[in-house]
Amino acid sequence: MANVINRTTKQYLLSVNTPDFPVEDWIINPDLSALESVPQKYWKVVGDTVVEMDQAEKDAVDAALAPQVQVRFHGSSTIVQGQMNVVGGDWTSVGGVVTTPSFFAPVASLKSRIIGSYKTAGLGAEIRLMEDGTKELGLFALPDSAGAWAQMQWFSSTPGSEGTHEYTLDMKLGTATSVSVRYVSMSLLEFYV
Repeated sequence: MANVINRTTKQYLLSVNTPDFPVEDWIINPDLSALESVPQKYWKVVGDTVVEMDQAEKDAVDAALAPQVQVRFHGSSTIVQGQMNVVGGDWTSVGGVVTTPSFFAPVASLKSRIIGSYKTAGLGAEIRLMEDGTKELGLFALPDSAGAWAQMQWFSSTPGSEGTHEYTLDMKLGTATSVSVRYVSMSLLEFYV
């Protein structure tokens, strides 16, 4: 009976039948005394010995095992009315949300998502996301939907700022002859690892 470790997977087995484990794939009775306090994920096989990885190798292992990007919800504003028509050439506010410092501290990955339905006749209608009425976080052209309801989903191109702010969703008719929105939601989302 022997203890063995797989040269590729680093699977470590105790008290096995040695003939069942060929030496080209397994190290028989490896000396692991220097690795007692080292997590197995930081072991590597060099020849017929098992040694501790250097720091760069450990960092690479940790990066590979890091969790995937997740999303944390921070706030939302929804137009619950059936429909809003935009008239004239100026920007018209169609929704807003206010954040506070407790919503997010310095978060460079805060983005806003805009989803909903719109219909336009002609080109030129736009929708934008503003912070405090002065900082534009995203500007999106609404394609001509020929008067039919269409779906929209956009993410802001610029992150929001730290602290308390008012975020508004504005629309402009532009050169289109009509633009309407319904069931539009603006959500503040933080992308993090």
